[in-house]
Amino acid sequence: MDKLEGAKKEEPTGDEGDNPDKEEKEEAVTADSAYRADLIQPGIQLPSSVKPTTFKRTVLAAADQKLVRSVVGDADITKMPKPTVDMAFQAVSELAKNRNTQTRTLDAAFTGASKTVSEMNKANADFWAKKDNS
Repeated sequence: MDKLEGAKKEEPTGDEGDNPDKEEKEEAVTADSAYRADLIQPGIQLPSSVKPTTFKRTVLAAADQKLVRSVVGDADITKMPKPTVDMAFQAVSELAKNRNTQTRTLDAAFTGASKTVSEMNKANADFWAKKDNS
């Protein structure tokens, strides 16, 4: 009834407290988190036990800030709620995977000057003239 009458009641937003990760227990880093952390920061040293969200925050803070900022903007990683940290960690790892596995295609590597139609016709005529004489 209070909500209908407009009575103000403070509802929890998930942003309360000094340490948003205080409810988590320390545990070993999962294989998925380790894989994603290595994509973001190759060669990272994995701790034996750590709070999962704290680990993700640490990796994001040490990562290429251009990648991190493309996902979270100017948000403070240390104050983001756990679901947002999880989303950002996965998104940044996917961006890092794409960055790490980019390959140059043959057509992208081609830097030759484009020929005019008449130059291509002449080159084709020369090619087929040699072919016919063989």
